[in-house]
Amino acid sequence: MKKKLILVIIGLGLINESYSQDKFQLGVKVGAVTSNPDKNIPDLSPNSTIEYGWGWQAGLYGSYRMSNKINSRIEIIYAINEHDDVHNFVISNGSRNREVHTLDFVNIPLIFELIVFKGIKLQAGSQVGFLMSYESKEVNFSPPTIRNFTNAHSNLDIGLLVGLGWISPIGIELDLRYVHGVSDIRDYNPEFFNRTIQFSLAYPILKF
Repeated sequence: MKKKLILVIIGLGLINESYSQDKFQLGVKVGAVTSNPDKNIPDLSPNSTIEYGWGWQAGLYGSYRMSNKINSRIEIIYAINEHDDVHNFVISNGSRNREVHTLDFVNIPLIFELIVFKGIKLQAGSQVGFLMSYESKEVNFSPPTIRNFTNAHSNLDIGLLVGLGWISPIGIELDLRYVHGVSDIRDYNPEFFNRTIQFSLAYPILKF
């Protein structure tokens, strides 16, 4: 049993050493997104609230090892962001009106990573997003009222990101990122800035 355990440890070490020698990597990633944008709702009272919603993301990434401690990385990700507007007025069934907003983006983050300790990495960079569609659904009505806001919003979303990640001995990567939108994506007043927290799992499928 001890011999088998030693062989497993040696094998993981060899895999990790092989990983560290590869300059280029291409891989896949998938994860979850939680969104709570910075926006105002002009026609509602201050009692109205904006609540976090959950979505998902998936895509591809490429990374380049610039040195033993620094990586550069680019990704192309399809992401679905959701958040809820909970209005302060009560509808006929006695509940507050809840409006679910769904925004579909194609995001392209450009990231620099600093390996600080045994696969733990710090991330910083920027992200450009392209809005593909934007719908809202008032879920307390029967049938739900669905509206399309795609044409009322800019298709370009620019943000700054910071993150923390871990590269496992077998190459699986775990990432936690915060993206702070700096461009107003709404074509009318008031402003609307995208804010997301991203959780992802990534794995390299090609190394060279």
